[in-house]
Amino acid sequence: MSITRPRVDAVRLAAAPEAADGDAGRRVEALRTAERFAVWAMREWAARRRVGDPRGGVIRDGFRYASLSGAVSPFLAFMDRMTAGARRAVDIPEPHRARLASDEEALLTAVAALQRDDEDVARAALAPLLPPATSRLILPPLAAFALGMAEARLILPPPSACAPPGARALRLANPGIALVH
Repeated sequence: MSITRPRVDAVRLAAAPEAADGDAGRRVEALRTAERFAVWAMREWAARRRVGDPRGGVIRDGFRYASLSGAVSPFLAFMDRMTAGARRAVDIPEPHRARLASDEEALLTAVAALQRDDEDVARAALAPLLPPATSRLILPPLAAFALGMAEARLILPPPSACAPPGARALRLANPGIALVH
């Protein structure tokens, strides 16, 4: 006799985007081009995943138009690994939602940190979403996506303003320690 667990969708799409906006999160219209592209890619991937087509042509076309053809595979790998290994459902709203979700802010912080080769801030930003083992698995494709964006001159603003407190202190306190999960 086998016991099967019900499948839990790891991406939560907001049902009523405008009603859910409230006062939380930055407005998408206020984002810079690089941030908007990253948010578009995450939201488009989540929306396509919801209908069973997370590797759809729209995402590949968008990356090609942004001169990021080499970054599409790392991005897709990152999103697949993140949602598979997340501690909870990752909140990535529908594409037309006007404000960023807190999980999107964390992902933007991680991308911005990796564009500046600051893995400590990226890990700290992802810590509420991912266990350490998953974080180690997703950092290589996320870094490839971040560097691809940087090479295409899509540079996110520095993450210092939104980086979790004590991100650098974690490394300085335990320079040789890495948790094995």
